Amino acid sequence: EKLSRLFTRAPPKPATPVAGRRARSSLKVVSQKRAHAFEVLLSKLKLSAVQLASAVLRLDSSVLTSECVEQLLPLLPDADESAKLLRLREQATGALAAPLLHTGP
Repeated sequence: EKLSRLFTRAPPKPATPVAGRRARSSLKVVSQKRAHAFEVLLSKLKLSAVQLASAVLRLDSSVLTSECVEQLLPLLPDADESAKLLRLREQATGALAAPLLHTGP
């Protein structure tokens, strides 16, 4: 009896989410195939997504060659995907601003 008590383990407790954290959910706005093609393009350009976005905003012709733009255009989100992205951005902004607006005790 003593040996069985020493060498038996209780079943692990199910993981509980940490307070204040939500469970992660998978959000898919663009297809996995297009996301992979975009990653391949970033790898080819040796840029991060942030660097490419910055180059686009600055219209940096040293990065945005005609070949790069031709490869980038088919990967851009369509109207439906753009709308989903905007809704996600609004939700994220609202979720981040909500704790700042709380004035209760």
